[in-house]
Amino acid sequence: MQATGSGFSIPTKLLATGVAAAVALVVCSSAATVVVASNTTRKQPTFNAAPDIVRLTEETFRDVGATQALIDSLLAPLGSLAPASANDIATITSAVADGSTDTQVWDIAMREALPALNTTSNNHRLRLDSALRMVSAEQLAEIAVDTATPWLPVFRCWARSQPMPPLWGYRKGLPGGRDSYSLPMRNVRAVTSLFVANEGAAVLALHAGKPAEAKLRAIENLAASRHFIEQPQVVDAVLGRLFARRSTTLLSLAASRAGDAATEKRVQRLSELLKLNGSHSLPQWLLAQESNPNSNAVELIAANHSLAPSIRTESLHAVVIGGCRSTPEIVFGFSGARRVALTKSIDALRDLNRADEIGMGYVRLYDRLKEDPSAVVEQLRAEMSRGSNKPARAEGRFDWIVPPGVRARVAFCSMRSG
Repeated sequence: MQATGSGFSIPTKLLATGVAAAVALVVCSSAATVVVASNTTRKQPTFNAAPDIVRLTEETFRDVGATQALIDSLLAPLGSLAPASANDIATITSAVADGSTDTQVWDIAMREALPALNTTSNNHRLRLDSALRMVSAEQLAEIAVDTATPWLPVFRCWARSQPMPPLWGYRKGLPGGRDSYSLPMRNVRAVTSLFVANEGAAVLALHAGKPAEAKLRAIENLAASRHFIEQPQVVDAVLGRLFARRSTTLLSLAASRAGDAATEKRVQRLSELLKLNGSHSLPQWLLAQESNPNSNAVELIAANHSLAPSIRTESLHAVVIGGCRSTPEIVFGFSGARRVALTKSIDALRDLNRADEIGMGYVRLYDRLKEDPSAVVEQLRAEMSRGSNKPARAEGRFDWIVPPGVRARVAFCSMRSG
């Protein structure tokens, strides 16, 4: 065979190209298999079909309705709860909105003008279960300073209102969000500061021999926690449960000091329920089920009205990252059946006001992973490295062998799979 100008025959070049392609395919498959294997090493419960998944989900997140009913029963001392005004919601949103991100999503146009909220207090470290015997005079003085904030009356008024609407504080349509990962969250430090300031008022009341006043402060915090617990976002729901549990500790102290055994008993039951339903992580067995892009497990969970709104909406995430449990999808791209499954699951959430806005964020995430997974990975890396001095990941020695799309999906799955 005649040699070419490069010194290699055409068949030799074709053979080399074929070998390189085969090597690349083996490397891609190996990388994808490693990711899939790393996500399936945990022991999973036995299930046979999507209905079993729904049953397991109900068992994992049971008694949500009982938790809400018990919280409502403890709010009786606050009297009739009025709806929050648009100004009330805009004002509290201006305090807890994350100002470090795109602010066009926050609805704060009608807010009341107040000084900036101080979020530097360390009183959130106070152990409430020892608040009556281990608080120094210096700490009490610091607590008194925190309770002097002009935001405390605003917080109490907002706490004593009817449950907030879904996605309160967010503009309709969630403008500016590219996908579900880019939606700004509330400022946790700011939310904490408001709850802790009112906790401090309760501690001061207890030390002043006013347990009835301390009970009201604890109940206000419990009422405020409900504004987060019943939201369709997982971060809100987890934050709400955190402060509900702190509220039960404080309310139990106040009820004990007031000799209110009936309230103590209900608070103990509520505390048990809150511990029982404390997790909002996507169960591994749901992610495993969603390795099949044609599974309807998430659609059934989304349609289950007995589950908390945050569980129902967060289940949509499993449709997207379920592709990380499928080696062919990591190599060749996420299946189009996942977009169909997302659409059906969003329709199953139609009883939840504004749940479709969260759902469309997952659809946009899927679309971005199909069109340009590298951009999604770069976005995630930028968010994860914010405030960190760690250098960006250097390119691996053999990364050039693996196509960019496969590299991006492997990186995405490594960062986001449960």
